[in-house]
Amino acid sequence: MALLTIGEFARLSRLSPKALRLYDELGLLRPRQVDPLTGYRRYAPEQLEEARLVAWLRRLGMPLARIRRIRELDGPATAREVAAFLADAVARANRAVRDLVDLDPDPDPGANAGAEVDPAGASRAVGTTLTALLWTGSALALVHIGDSRAYLLRGGELRQITHDHTFVRSMVEDGRLRPEEAATHPQRLLLLRALDGGAATFPDIGLREVRRGDRYLLCSDGLSGAVPAAELHRVLVTTTEPEQAVRALVALANGSGGADNVTCVVADVVPAVT
Repeated sequence: MALLTIGEFARLSRLSPKALRLYDELGLLRPRQVDPLTGYRRYAPEQLEEARLVAWLRRLGMPLARIRRIRELDGPATAREVAAFLADAVARANRAVRDLVDLDPDPDPGANAGAEVDPAGASRAVGTTLTALLWTGSALALVHIGDSRAYLLRGGELRQITHDHTFVRSMVEDGRLRPEEAATHPQRLLLLRALDGGAATFPDIGLREVRRGDRYLLCSDGLSGAVPAAELHRVLVTTTEPEQAVRALVALANGSGGADNVTCVVADVVPAVT
């Protein structure tokens, strides 16, 4: 297969030519061929997957030295190391939230006037949820905290692959509430875990094997709380392009009259682009 120019490789890997030249000099990502007269670099298509992982890890703030160590590991060990780094990144984000809250503990005194007391003992009213996937080169690393969700469509079956960190969900699991009652329970939005600056904050971290044809949906509760699972399934099965699926899902959520914000991502597992 023909080698890629540095410009083509940069576009496909989402790394700039400047970054590629730096990573070559550091021995992090060597080109397959260097012209001895001009110094022009060319890359093999099979190097794209590795380059894309480097690009994502840099965007997450991973130091180059740690990326170098990861590249020396085999597939499963690489996946575990990336998952551990994601856990560290969540911890840093949580500390950032705590610092912001400490700077301005109540930026809008009226915003929490009607807030309910957390029966689990949570003391902070400011925070956010997080659900994310990162391809490690051999597996998908999944990080999750809060009540946003990740779904997997595989073989025509849609199932939720994250666990809602909510008070109502804990009541259902304890047998104190029936599942059909959870959707209308007055405390259904009460979170037990979130990025809220609390010392005990910790996410769910997992590694998932992938298959060609898998489709993933990541969404806020503005979608999952407003659109029935059967409708999510219908759109994901019948809509070919991920972007079109996102538009259809957002339209369904808005059409339902839901008052919450709607955020969603649809991603397909496909052969590598070369």
